Amino acid sequence: MPVRQSDQSKTRIRSRQGSVTRKLDSTPDPNPPSLVEPVLNEADEESTFWDSVASEFRGSQGMGYAISFLIHLFVLAMLAIPIVRHLQNDDGFTTIIENASNEDVRFDSLVDLSSSDEAPPEGTDEQLADVFDPLAQDQRLIPDLSIDRKSRTESNSNEDGETGEGGGSRIAEPENAIKVGSFSVWYWPIEGTEPLTGVIKHGVPGAAPRVGQKYSIVIRFKVPGNKQFVRLNEYSGSVVGTDGYTQRIPEDAYFYRVSGDLVKARPSHRIPVIDGTAEILIRVPGALYANVKDRIRVHSRTLDEEQTVELTFQARK
Repeated sequence: MPVRQSDQSKTRIRSRQGSVTRKLDSTPDPNPPSLVEPVLNEADEESTFWDSVASEFRGSQGMGYAISFLIHLFVLAMLAIPIVRHLQNDDGFTTIIENASNEDVRFDSLVDLSSSDEAPPEGTDEQLADVFDPLAQDQRLIPDLSIDRKSRTESNSNEDGETGEGGGSRIAEPENAIKVGSFSVWYWPIEGTEPLTGVIKHGVPGAAPRVGQKYSIVIRFKVPGNKQFVRLNEYSGSVVGTDGYTQRIPEDAYFYRVSGDLVKARPSHRIPVIDGTAEILIRVPGALYANVKDRIRVHSRTLDEEQTVELTFQARK
């Protein structure tokens, strides 16, 4: 019997210990463990950002971005073409037209003078001659490009100039002018310039210049139809001297406006037609020795004609 009581007491002790253990396990911990987030420095954050960007462009998604970029670039390039062409064709020049009678000039509609080769309406020669040309104004600042209007029609001799029906005038064609096909060519020596104004004084048309004397080569060509103006880019050619001097037509040509001003030409210029002819001048420096030959080649796209003329420089004393 004493042995049984001892076993029972042990059993009670064990049951009490188990209940205490269960109570301890069910009691919440006042300080439970928490998750600690890793601390990233700036370098780690930057590398993570670029890694995410790089991952966006990898694979099929990156290929889609590249194709979309190329398509947008192509569309923008196509849309920019007409804008660039418009900017290239727009000179941005202001056109001022004046009337010699000081009366107001009224226009019912605008006339495009740059896209048509047809003759302007009658009575507009002086108006077109006074059109403001920035290139011509720049050339007028150079004294060597001015010219005495009297010398143009009368020269420095008793030679009379030719007056055209259109209101302009022509250089008096000398008897020794070389005529080939639809072209006429001759020398026109330059006698000097006025000291104050810088106006050029030409000599007698067709006279032989002296050694070292500057001169002009006048090229006159016939123009078919009843045109009052013709585009200079319809003509091409060259002037080549045996002394090595070379000029190109029309890039190095000069021409007279109806107002009498001598200006440097551009291929897009419209030069006046008087009595069915137009003329250009090629400025040549003085030859260093006599018997220099100038070979002039001129081609007319309108007439489909090409001629070659050779002038021999016979220096006068």
